[in-house]
Amino acid sequence: MILRCLLVSLALVPAALAASTQQASARDRMPQNGLSTGAVPRNLGFLSRLQSRGVALVPALEATLEERGPGAGFTTGSPESEEALLKYIVGCAIDSDVSVAVGGSTWSGELGLCGATSTLGDWLKDPAQPGCLEAVSACVLARVNALGRRVPVSLRGQDGIPTLLGAVPVQRALRDGSPIQSFRACSRGEITVEGNCGWTAAYVGICQRGARVRLERREPVIARVCKGIHGCDHDQPDISSPPGYPFHYAGFVGGFDEGDPIEFMCPWDVGAAPSGQLDHTYFSVMVAPADKGPVSPGAIAAPPGAAFTYPAAEREVFTYAEGAFYGDIFKAPPASHASTGDDDGRHACYSEIWSAGEAYFTDRFCAGPARDCELDAQPHPCRSLSASPHVCESAGPLGDVALCAPVCAGTSPAPESAYLDCKEQPSSTYRWEHGVTAFLNDPSDLASGPGGWATVCAHDRCAAGAALDKWCSPSVTRVCAADPYCCAVAWDSLCVNEVESVADSWACRMREGDCSHPLCTPGGRCEPEPDTSSACIWDVCAADPYCCATAWDSVCVGEVESVCGQTCD
Repeated sequence: MILRCLLVSLALVPAALAASTQQASARDRMPQNGLSTGAVPRNLGFLSRLQSRGVALVPALEATLEERGPGAGFTTGSPESEEALLKYIVGCAIDSDVSVAVGGSTWSGELGLCGATSTLGDWLKDPAQPGCLEAVSACVLARVNALGRRVPVSLRGQDGIPTLLGAVPVQRALRDGSPIQSFRACSRGEITVEGNCGWTAAYVGICQRGARVRLERREPVIARVCKGIHGCDHDQPDISSPPGYPFHYAGFVGGFDEGDPIEFMCPWDVGAAPSGQLDHTYFSVMVAPADKGPVSPGAIAAPPGAAFTYPAAEREVFTYAEGAFYGDIFKAPPASHASTGDDDGRHACYSEIWSAGEAYFTDRFCAGPARDCELDAQPHPCRSLSASPHVCESAGPLGDVALCAPVCAGTSPAPESAYLDCKEQPSSTYRWEHGVTAFLNDPSDLASGPGGWATVCAHDRCAAGAALDKWCSPSVTRVCAADPYCCAVAWDSLCVNEVESVADSWACRMREGDCSHPLCTPGGRCEPEPDTSSACIWDVCAADPYCCATAWDSVCVGEVESVCGQTCD
């Protein structure tokens, strides 16, 4: 698997806690990716003190509170507070059937990276070992989300920890964090097939777009089916995110009273699809009591021999390898953002699925144009390095996020393994062995626009070849709506031309004037000349001189649309 490397200079959280353990419910939902980007840098001192005490987690938290004196506690109430960060630390480290309570706050375990059965040690019983701190660091970094969304992620590490779910539960809130009203509690008499309270989240399924799906009841319940992996309210309008995305991620499909068959058409207009199966998509099921008695998520099942999958497993629902996160956020803050050795150990490598990995991780960590994040270096494509680990060389101080000029490992058959090893410098002997690989359900979950979405076409739409799936990009969708031949028989030279003539996209335009690359592709700076350059180059550079003075980056590509009125999708 080809990777590009990114050095992420993130600082960690100070949090003072005291904790005791108590039994809690076992894991019944996917971990959320919603940690504020400021939580880590604002709390780095606390993290350093936490690991330096050399005791188990609860005594370390109690000692931190004691050090602060009577009446002192953690900072609370903001997304960057110590309490908010501890939610993710405890969630990553501790098993799902345990809670940690200290100083009036309680955090629930989720993934057990340093739990009772972990090969990295049990942080509730013993001091955290280096491998435990690396794994928890990687998990915390993997859950940073600069766009303010709350999306589920599948986090995978070494030795099968965490254990993947055999059935993915339905999401109970939308991407913006707003709760789905139908999951509110209400009296049994208020629950109806069209009502929006009293429902229970069941599971996610996979079906072929446009095919008929028929589910069976195993208990006397009413049912509701929604689009994607999120629940819905009755007759909820379709929801699309980010703005401009041509497909929905949530919406209402149908409601089914006790006597009605649960039969519906698999939604066709959902953006997410399993990797490599673009003709399939997801549906989600909710259940509620039809009369009296308890209701369980397993009240609905697929009949024997069904042509669809229900419930679907975590590995089937989260199929897009976002990349890996690794390092040690519990170390003392580095002297600068430059890579100075093993003390500066907060990193990420993005996978090759992204059409613009730089733009994608800019969204991921600072949610703004590259220049606003002080990303003044271009990422370099990885070079195959036989059996060596990923090596990242210093790119110099670049603000909160820094790119590195990497030499990365080549192809590996298993993404979970491909993303686990890294060392900071070619001269370093230290290897990060406990990274966490993050997988997404929808490649648009953590990207603000097309520049960061995954490339899912079977081949480049700007080259003739086999027929393309109509879902692989917005411009391909528009071409195939006008010329079905392109997605049914072959994507020939006429289809390539129609990317511009029909879809009105400049994605396939070759280099223009004095640019060494297409205007829809990041690259070196453009140098407009009166006789050779298009009006678009002049207009973009007049509005944004950076594009002609320094580099034609992903922001300049976006300005092809915002300034010139052309699209690059």
